[in-house]
Amino acid sequence: MNESCPKCGAPKAEESCPKCGLMYEKYTPDKMDASVPETVRLLWENLEKNWGDKGAHALFVEQGIRKDAAGFVAACYRRRGEDPVAVEQLEELTGRLMQSLEFTPVKESTVSRHLRQVAYLLLFIIIAILVFLIFAHAMK
Repeated sequence: MNESCPKCGAPKAEESCPKCGLMYEKYTPDKMDASVPETVRLLWENLEKNWGDKGAHALFVEQGIRKDAAGFVAACYRRRGEDPVAVEQLEELTGRLMQSLEFTPVKESTVSRHLRQVAYLLLFIIIAILVFLIFAHAMK
């Protein structure tokens, strides 16, 4: 029996992982692995054979991010435990992901756009009423 979490590599508990929350009974590795592009899996297999190759690590992290497989990349490195290279690469991956979040433009939600439009409409109505009142007062 595997004594570590298949997702994050933490020591296994009874029903779910205390670190990442994975419910072991609901974990289906075939389904999760099917979403990982073959190129990223092959890069990991190559990397395990050439662990000291810094370029291979950089390529694996880069392709994992580009192919929307950052979770797979992180899980692979987490399974290596306290290996200094794995820890360093996890930090690199985290930094890259945080950096990409900082520069990702946030789209305005439909709700906030509608609220802004309602606010403009109310402002227009208030200004129209004020103009009408000023005009009516001036006509007296």
